[in-house]
Amino acid sequence: MKNTDYTINRIKCEFNDKHIENEYFDKSMKKDMKYFRPLIILVGILFILFMIPEYMFLTDEANSMQLHLIRGLTLLIIVCFYIMIGKSRDNVRISHLISMLEIVLAVSYFLLMSRHSNAEYFIKILDFIVLTMVIYILPNKFINKVVVATVFFISFFVVANITIDCVSIQRYMAGMVYSLCIIIAMSVTYYRMNYYDRLNFINERELKILSETDHLTGIYNRIKFDYELNRWIRHKARYKGALSLIMMDFDEFKLVNDRYGHLAGDQVLKDGVDVIRKMVRTTDVFARWGGEEFIMLLPETGCDKAVALAERIRKAFEEHEFHTGDKVTCSFGVVEVVEGETMQNAVNRADELLYTAKRNGRNRVERQEK
Repeated sequence: MKNTDYTINRIKCEFNDKHIENEYFDKSMKKDMKYFRPLIILVGILFILFMIPEYMFLTDEANSMQLHLIRGLTLLIIVCFYIMIGKSRDNVRISHLISMLEIVLAVSYFLLMSRHSNAEYFIKILDFIVLTMVIYILPNKFINKVVVATVFFISFFVVANITIDCVSIQRYMAGMVYSLCIIIAMSVTYYRMNYYDRLNFINERELKILSETDHLTGIYNRIKFDYELNRWIRHKARYKGALSLIMMDFDEFKLVNDRYGHLAGDQVLKDGVDVIRKMVRTTDVFARWGGEEFIMLLPETGCDKAVALAERIRKAFEEHEFHTGDKVTCSFGVVEVVEGETMQNAVNRADELLYTAKRNGRNRVERQEK
């Protein structure tokens, strides 16, 4: 089994292994997006509702129109982000869009804040805390949340110093300290949640790998292969694509075990799997069927191409120098799954052809009749 780097960067709270980080982030975003888009709609509705008190209580008509214009433009931008996020399938891009949306909301808030000449400082502090909580609630990378919240914090107190009159230095500093404490508390809380969620992800991933993987060779086991074959047969029934199987078996493998021992035999199996793995596509399903017998599922592949692959593997085995120094060969049975065929019947046909190859002299490929 391939060793995986599960080390978590303590500063960014991300896996050092980019592949694992992307896998975790995709899973996390898929879960969080179920509530994120409705949350955007809720934000848009709140923006509309806030126009009502502004219309009722603001006597300055010019100022009121400016506030409505700011809210209207912000609502339009929210709708655009809603559409872009809904169409995107790249979670990293979605993360960037969410950060941009948060920045847009912050800028809109500052513009609205600057238009209220009678703004109460500590009321605005409460506004700031609520918006900061929204930043941490929205799905995003931890480091993105911290950066956006920090920029928002600095910007808020710069704008407050410029736009809000009659605030003593003591009140001003008190507001900064309270707000900073809130940001630190939320950062620590989210960091711990994110960190322990990653530990749970590691445990779930390892359990999944153990349940699907052959412990000796590191490829899929029979349980996982059965699941994938059943899934692809259903896919074929619906979309009518080609689907082929290659059943393979190491020739006279018992002699290797008898001559060199089972540990040496295990190493021959692992070396043979490494030879085959170099020729397997990412879409193929390669599994250990049992003992020295292996099976390969080839989606969207007809019998002719499957036979060609089996021949390349057979030749690679002939040319490979195994650590025992002996020549090790492999026999193959190749079939294409036919319309309406069951999983068990397809495997049985491939197995029969494999033993036909054994009877006909080994180190050969037998295929279904054309």
